Amino acid sequence: MSGIVNGIDTKSWDPATDPLIASNYSARKMAGKAVCKTELQTRMGLRVDPDAPLMIVVSRLTGQKGLDMLLPNLEGILRRGGQLAILGAGEQSMERAFVDAAAANQGSVAVHIGYSEPLSHAMQAGADAI
Repeated sequence: MSGIVNGIDTKSWDPATDPLIASNYSARKMAGKAVCKTELQTRMGLRVDPDAPLMIVVSRLTGQKGLDMLLPNLEGILRRGGQLAILGAGEQSMERAFVDAAAANQGSVAVHIGYSEPLSHAMQAGADAI
């Protein structure tokens, strides 16, 4: 018997070597992180602001994932200058709620319904919080 850990592939997702991100970086050489954040903000239609806390969600959009707790707190995040980028698909009502939030908060909230491996890598690389 063997188990499969539900984790990440540290080689594919290493920002020091990831070919799918705008600029490579590491814990010792962080300059590329800012490049990745700016590229993500631009790509997602967010206001380019190096000081805005950029939070991302790459997930199935379901209550099971706890995303129903994010929506009521979104206003507070935005009021403090935060930004939110979402990549995922799931429950139609949740998709609609996030699409509506993005429409009401252009430049601060962005949503891509579906999945894209390159966009997922860009989001992980450019985020301040996951």
